[in-house]
Amino acid sequence: MTYGIRATASGGQFQIDSSLTGTKHLAVSVVGTVVAGGTVTIGAQELLFVRGPVASGGVGINFNTAGTVATFHSSQGATDYVLCRPSDSSSHTGALNATDYGIQVKNASGAVCFDSRAAVKGLTIVSVLAKNAMAGGDPGISGYNIAANTLFAGSAGTFTAGNAAYRKLYVSCGGAQFSPNVLSGTTHSAFTFDYSGNKILYKGFISFNVGGQVQLPYRNQSEILVGELFE
Repeated sequence: MTYGIRATASGGQFQIDSSLTGTKHLAVSVVGTVVAGGTVTIGAQELLFVRGPVASGGVGINFNTAGTVATFHSSQGATDYVLCRPSDSSSHTGALNATDYGIQVKNASGAVCFDSRAAVKGLTIVSVLAKNAMAGGDPGISGYNIAANTLFAGSAGTFTAGNAAYRKLYVSCGGAQFSPNVLSGTTHSAFTFDYSGNKILYKGFISFNVGGQVQLPYRNQSEILVGELFE
């Protein structure tokens, strides 16, 4: 880097680098909770992250054809979610908490890559899982490979509120598909939050009936980001 501003978190996580031309800061625009069967509308350029209910359970999501409305199917009730949008999004103004002070950073291509006015909350990307990285399967079915489907593994108490190791971890769910009927349908980019085991597991499969139930593992069809929310 020969000019501009670069910032990394204490763990080395990327935050800002103005010498890049395409990378932008994701500002948290909404933090909320949705009940099972409820919907969340996703704005222009927004990215949806989810976190499982307090009781260990699964979260599956279906999108409408336009990809603008997500319907939640949770086996344990309400699900927490976060919406993020890039700093130069046309709808970014709604996330700003002030209009007349702060720091705005532009990258080498002239686009806003960071705006401190929207930095009330932050979502640090902990890891990125490539497309097809997860083996797929259903945690509730015999033969499921936990090691090949672990998105995140933490220390004891990672998901226990009030514990010193407690963390608010979310996963992205772009292009997710979910079939409430485990005997017939397609599910991918669904997740099981195993709070007692301190893991987040991937769930993806195709089920059909040909003289009996057949279930085939289905890998993740898009990248999955694991993020930690700071408020």
